Amino acid sequence: MKLLFKLIAKRYIAGDTYKDAIRVAKELNLPVTIAPVIEKKDLPNSEIFSLIRAMQLMSFDNEGIDGNIALKPTTITLKKLNIITDYAKQYKKIVWLDMEAPETIIETINKYHAASWRGNIGLALQANIKRTTDDIYNIQRVRLCKGAYNGDIKNKERIIQRFKICEQHLNYRDAVATHNKELIKYCLSKTPNYEFQALYGKHHFLYDLQKRGYRVRAYIPYGKDWYKYCIRRLKENPKEVLKLLYRN
Repeated sequence: MKLLFKLIAKRYIAGDTYKDAIRVAKELNLPVTIAPVIEKKDLPNSEIFSLIRAMQLMSFDNEGIDGNIALKPTTITLKKLNIITDYAKQYKKIVWLDMEAPETIIETINKYHAASWRGNIGLALQANIKRTTDDIYNIQRVRLCKGAYNGDIKNKERIIQRFKICEQHLNYRDAVATHNKELIKYCLSKTPNYEFQALYGKHHFLYDLQKRGYRVRAYIPYGKDWYKYCIRRLKENPKEVLKLLYRN
């Protein structure tokens, strides 16, 4: 099982360190968001230093990388989030907070609001969560997705419809993160001024959108905890992970 996951992970996870993420970012030649895959309850100081170094490198003109970062809120304390967000503001980077399992939503939103006064932090919202249609009014920078984690809405058509409803509230600061063809077509029909984002490994359609003048960004995970990450995602959403394994 581990060998099989490793083969799949290589297509969607850049490698073990931030240096791998930056290498992949250069290869893609796209704006990116790099995200450490950490399966710990408290982000180690070494990872914080790595993120700061990554932001420094992406800020150098000779690197030519338009790069932001993303974090799993359950892996970081508010104090450490504030440190990273302060450094990100110094380097003119956005810090995105990913949305995780439904039971962590309140904690995640509270952390977002505690750090949002800086103006350079965003939050992922999932269309498969009922409260998202209310939360979207109170978040200054949104990354809208269908929802990789199991939500309290299960019907696929209803999730797509709610995504479309939420899309109406997006503006220049926001983003949609999906590779769903129906939703991409719908978003393009709305003359969007927000950003289109996609996971590394499913990012190839972004090149076409970029050529057509739309803003795009690839989401690049990296980290040594890739196996624990895959196992957790399998437990939380077995259908999606098994579908991924079947396709590969």
